[in-house]
Amino acid sequence: AIGALAWRVSPAITWLVGAYLLSGLAYGFQGLSMMNIQALLWGVGLLVVLTLAWSEHKRVILWALTIAVAVHVAISLSQYFVEDYGWPAPAGLVFRDPFFMTARVVHEVEGLASHYSLYAGLLAVAMPLLYLRIGWPVWIATPTIILALQHRSSMMAAGVAAFLMIPGRRKWHAAWIGVVLSGLVIWVRGAFTDFAGPSLTAWTSTRMDVWVITLAKAFQKPWLGWSPGSFSLWKPTFISPPSKTGLTFIQAHNEFLQLFFEVGVVGIAAVMIYAVHTGWRLRRARPWTPELRCAVASAGALAFIAFFNFPFRISVTALGGLITLAALHGELLGIEDARAAADARLAQGTAEGTHEDRSHPVPRRRTRRLAAAGDPGAGNGGIPAAVPGGDRVSPRPRSQNRRLP
Repeated sequence: AIGALAWRVSPAITWLVGAYLLSGLAYGFQGLSMMNIQALLWGVGLLVVLTLAWSEHKRVILWALTIAVAVHVAISLSQYFVEDYGWPAPAGLVFRDPFFMTARVVHEVEGLASHYSLYAGLLAVAMPLLYLRIGWPVWIATPTIILALQHRSSMMAAGVAAFLMIPGRRKWHAAWIGVVLSGLVIWVRGAFTDFAGPSLTAWTSTRMDVWVITLAKAFQKPWLGWSPGSFSLWKPTFISPPSKTGLTFIQAHNEFLQLFFEVGVVGIAAVMIYAVHTGWRLRRARPWTPELRCAVASAGALAFIAFFNFPFRISVTALGGLITLAALHGELLGIEDARAAADARLAQGTAEGTHEDRSHPVPRRRTRRLAAAGDPGAGNGGIPAAVPGGDRVSPRPRSQNRRLP
């Protein structure tokens, strides 16, 4: 039922719900399948509610997002002074030794997002929508915080959002600023070196390794995947030779790759359907409203972050992503409904006019033509021509030439 309700938002979401149910059913809903399916249904239900409520309550939703991000930033700033609040960090980024004897959770400035990378990604995704409420200061505050966190993909996502949001040629200025800031973050992080020296893949922070083996294992069961939530049970570990410690991944750090791993081709097809269908709707919705343009920019940043991280696996960032998608589809539905209503009124008015024309025919005007030489009074001010072979006819008074009513 929830999947059917999501059809109005996007048929791809209905397809995704069906893919999760089909994959879970194929494996008997074992492991973490039921928990992941339930989380998906909760998220889809919330997306449907926010999307349908967007047209009438967009101001409330945007102000709630603004307040939530402000609280998020305040908590993250306080973590510079408070070492640990004692809150759990469910992101699962845990360093382990090769024999899994000890574990140490990484603690960084993370706000409520469980990790600094997700925190920075949330700011980049929310930046275009926050602009609708705050204005230009958000373009200064967001890159500054991301630069302080030194997070590369979030800075790139902020550049993508600015490029999609700013109209005209000024978007290229934003793109160049984003390239410069992203290059600065990469240079500060020293991302192109590892323990063995210069490296072209070190900037991915072991992500390239986990992507390769995840893709290889996904092709072992390509159609329905390994069942929802199976990646967290697999948990590949990579050992660092210098420190002789291992990094365990319970997420693939790529939402699209993890979807293919868990639900297979049937699940990843939902992403393709969503991209094609939403792109077609956006093309028909031109010219865009300011809210729709900001929502498109936010969705572009979300897609970029999802390629390097796992925003839909953590509740705080998942909620930010749902608000982004609700803004996008809420604006699209509003534009489509308004145009459909206008077309209906136009069609109704045309039909009524046609019906009236048939029941009450309007008299047509007589066809006019130029006076010919043989016409009486042609070219002589209304005076009849002389009678051949006879006396001239005296002109009648002008009043007599008028036709009586």
